[in-house]
Amino acid sequence: MSLVKEKAAEGWQSLHVKGAISEEGTIPWAGAMFLPGPAPMAPADLSAWKALRLWAKGSGGAFAVMVYSQSLGFIPRIQALEVGPEWKEFDFPFAKFGVDGHDIIGVLVGAANTPGAFTLQIDGIRLLK
Repeated sequence: MSLVKEKAAEGWQSLHVKGAISEEGTIPWAGAMFLPGPAPMAPADLSAWKALRLWAKGSGGAFAVMVYSQSLGFIPRIQALEVGPEWKEFDFPFAKFGVDGHDIIGVLVGAANTPGAFTLQIDGIRLLK
């Protein structure tokens, strides 16, 4: 992961994630994860917000947004992130993940399930009321 001086939203940088998913791996995902709690894997109450908004672009493989919450038993709920070579804005309501936001452990944005190399850029991540 690195910050690059290319952007889609406000600011002056975006997060560039480059990697590969191994065919032999037991966890078929890789990306960047936001942990909003007071300690790693501790829940945070994000119920005042209803959705996550972000800009993304990428190449190679399938991408996803994964929401982890304590009430789901630490198993993520996943929504596809359909990216291409141009920046695109996405909204992900928490309701689509089957959560109300009261006990969010983490949000991961990254490549999922498709073995091979990938690149992903993320910008302008926001919580929406």
